[in-house]
Amino acid sequence: MQHARQRDHQLARLSNLEQKFKQWEKEAKLEAYDHSPIEVIEDVEICGDCRIYLFNGELPAIHDEETNARREKEILAGEERQQPWRFSSDPHNRDESFFTHRSCECCEANEGGDRYYVALVRDLYNGRDD
Repeated sequence: MQHARQRDHQLARLSNLEQKFKQWEKEAKLEAYDHSPIEVIEDVEICGDCRIYLFNGELPAIHDEETNARREKEILAGEERQQPWRFSSDPHNRDESFFTHRSCECCEANEGGDRYYVALVRDLYNGRDD
């Protein structure tokens, strides 16, 4: 009699674990759909103006109105050239700048100056429901 109760208890416990496992499996599948896989290009070098504009939506106050309008057009054109890629923060969290004479990889400004590392990312599924 005691063996039968132990067996029933173990079967009930096993059934409970199976239900929990099915729930975890269902949640894992849902989570997989919430985060579509992305492709990343690291070590993209952009200027300070592009960095501020792309991540804060504004240009430095040091420019006059005419310069700001020109710089905004250059930055937006650079952002558009990268489609379907989009700029993202540096995956290695490098906040320090470095000086170079290479062109900015967003606005293509070719004067020397500080550059910051960022990444380009794109969704591999491009928003499709698969």
